[in-house]
Amino acid sequence: DEYLQLFNAYTDYCYQLKRIAIGGHLRSCRFRSICWRLFLDCIPEVREEWLIKTRQLRKEYDEIVAKHYVNPYQSSSDNFIENNPLSQTQTSPWNIYFQDNELKSTINQDVVRTFPEVDFFHSPAIQASMCNILFHFAKQNPKLGYKQGMHEVLAPILFVVHSDQQAFLHASEIQLLKCADESVSKEIGELLDPKYAEHDTYTIFSQIMEIIGLWYSQDTPAQKFDSMNVEPFSNSNDNSHSFLSIKLKMIFEQILKRKAPDLYCFLETMQIAPQIFGIRWLRLLFGREYSMQDLLVVWDAIFADGVSFSLCDYIFVSMLIVIKKLLLSSSYSECMAYLMKYPNVPDVHYIINLSFHLRDPLNYSAPNEYSPHIMPITNDINYSSKIVVAQEEVSVNEKVNVINSTQKASRPRTLSLRKKKSVDSIDTGVDAIKSLAETPSSSEKNVAPKQMVKEMEIMDGLAAAESTENKINYCWTLINDQIRVLQKCLSEEENLKNEDAIFIALAELKKVRDILKGTLKLPEEVTTS
Repeated sequence: DEYLQLFNAYTDYCYQLKRIAIGGHLRSCRFRSICWRLFLDCIPEVREEWLIKTRQLRKEYDEIVAKHYVNPYQSSSDNFIENNPLSQTQTSPWNIYFQDNELKSTINQDVVRTFPEVDFFHSPAIQASMCNILFHFAKQNPKLGYKQGMHEVLAPILFVVHSDQQAFLHASEIQLLKCADESVSKEIGELLDPKYAEHDTYTIFSQIMEIIGLWYSQDTPAQKFDSMNVEPFSNSNDNSHSFLSIKLKMIFEQILKRKAPDLYCFLETMQIAPQIFGIRWLRLLFGREYSMQDLLVVWDAIFADGVSFSLCDYIFVSMLIVIKKLLLSSSYSECMAYLMKYPNVPDVHYIINLSFHLRDPLNYSAPNEYSPHIMPITNDINYSSKIVVAQEEVSVNEKVNVINSTQKASRPRTLSLRKKKSVDSIDTGVDAIKSLAETPSSSEKNVAPKQMVKEMEIMDGLAAAESTENKINYCWTLINDQIRVLQKCLSEEENLKNEDAIFIALAELKKVRDILKGTLKLPEEVTTS
């Protein structure tokens, strides 16, 4: 009944199906993988053509597997220049074999770490299927190849395909399909045949990567974009011109700035560039920001909305708006923690509805005011705690005394900075002058006039203040230059280990820079200690 209701109950069933998906009503659907194939144009809208197209796509995958199967031991070539294990020629079966094994090893390293909290992905058979799909995709698309993160896009697809197939097998075992029309039962059976789980998953994954493949590319897009300086908070010399970097700049400049100008200005002031967290958000289609079941609901809406995935831009902004109050009341490091590890939002439908409203306010009304009830970050549970441990091991402050030794023990030493002293309180030898004025030497009986001592104090204080300011300016310039180098290099690097911790550490360096420059106030616990 569910199958016919979804795919046969309406004259324009495809339009109605998309509305169902956008409304979040596919959460318990047993045919979600078929819906996704339909939304992504893997199968045509005409239901009578589904089996023909499905058979064709499965056959194509078998051909891809056969095409990229290389066994140099079975090679019958008499060309020993190529057909030997030491050959480095591109057409050598041994060279291809070794390169393929290296690629498989790289893929496997990522696959075994996929969604560790979900038991489904611990299965060796599932991991083997994921490795096969990613390997054959990389071989079929040599220009793009395999990039870290693709395994996290693949994982939910395989989960959905497998779940639908298992639901069908269960229904068959308890004979629920007997009451259905025989032709319909056969159709469902072929569409959800477990033998072709890998084939069908590859089809959906390839179609998604066809859309978001540019987000994984480091290539510079068309020259017309190069002159666009749309990156907030940075100089044009520092701009990264990859397609995804430009997309993120446009989301900030053209959507967030109009829809939430206060939040935009705040992030600009804090110098939190969208690339720091946005690259992961978009490349993984928000895969790390939600639980698996909520993520599938988000993907339902993205796929149903259209194959351009333009809804992602507005989901991105909606996610920022939902935690706007938290961000506006947080410090730099707390903001980075929220963005690098997005808080748990109880109602994912609110974000989806808000996204449609932001894009088309005339046709989609604003969702009811929503309070996500997200707890602020505490000092005990802090995403930057890993950095504090690493920093304390280095013992930087043994060489640089940045704060009085009487500071609170709970305050990370490397994040503590000295309060600005007034000219009169700078330790410049003024106390020594006072003692000399109050206690004359045995060789001098005449005490210096009080006015002269006062003038000496002021002059020495001003000289010390100028010296301190020069040191601060020098340190600020030095750290600012290094931050720019780090930020530029990190934005161009791929497959970084501990990426989140690296960017949090970079954020803390920016905080130190801004305090040195005077554009950021010291935390209250420092100023009051």
